[in-house]
Parts: sequence; C-alpha cells; structure tokens
Amino acid sequence: ICFNRCPGNVVASKTDVFGHWIVVVLNVEGYFIILCNVYGYANSNENKFLLSKLTDVIAELKDTLKDSNFIVVGGDYNLTPDDCLDRCPSRRHRESLNPTLFEFINSNNLIDKSTRPRWFNHNILQFFWGTSFFFS
Repeated sequence: ICFNRCPGNVVASKTDVFGHWIVVVLNVEGYFIILCNVYGYANSNENKFLLSKLTDVIAELKDTLKDSNFIVVGGDYNLTPDDCLDRCPSRRHRESLNPTLFEFINSNNLIDKSTRPRWFNHNILQFFWGTSFFFS
C-alpha cells in the first residue's frame, strides 16, 4: 500500500527491533493515516507486551500528529477474539473473549472489521477464508 501507487507521502515510521510490528504514517491530502502491521508471538504474555508497546507508539504518534484520526491495524496477531468460537468451535456455547486483544482494540478506539459481522450472526457457520465474499 505504501510503495505501489501510494496516494500520499510516508512522513514517519517506527519498527520493533524483533520485527513483530511496523508503524508507518502517511500524509494523504493533509490527513495523517497511521498504518500498523503486526506479527504476534506464539506466547500470550509476549503478545500482551507487544500490543501494549504498540498502543504507546500509536498514542505518541497521535499526540505528535494532531490530525491523525485514521488508524489502520492489520496482520497476524496470533490471537483470536474468541477462542471457543475461532479455535474450538465444538465449545462455542461458552464465550471466551480475549482480554489482551479487546484491551488493544478499546485503548486505540479501533473497530474490528473482520469479527464484528460474525458477532451479530452467531448462528451462521461460515468462515472468511476461501469464500467469495472477499474474492468477488
């Protein structure tokens, strides 16, 4: 998104020394867009620290760039919003919300676009990968 027909200019970037996240700030027509890519750890304690650090970086950038109302975060967190629904569907009668992921989402005023539709349609057993929903 930043290198192929980028609609703006990269004005700042920060990275994790271990390569688990990168944050790039674009200036598009006078608006600052904070783009984050995450590659989570396989360990929940390390993920908690990673998302806490990323929250601090986002807050610092928002304070520095007063007009940074747009934040896009993507990647592979190695976390799921609800383990019972996402990893063990046979136990889907139990709700098991992930506090680390929800704290990150809430702290940064983010909206989870991938799971929000699923929460409103609990009875539909359809997964995103391989469906025509994203490939049409």
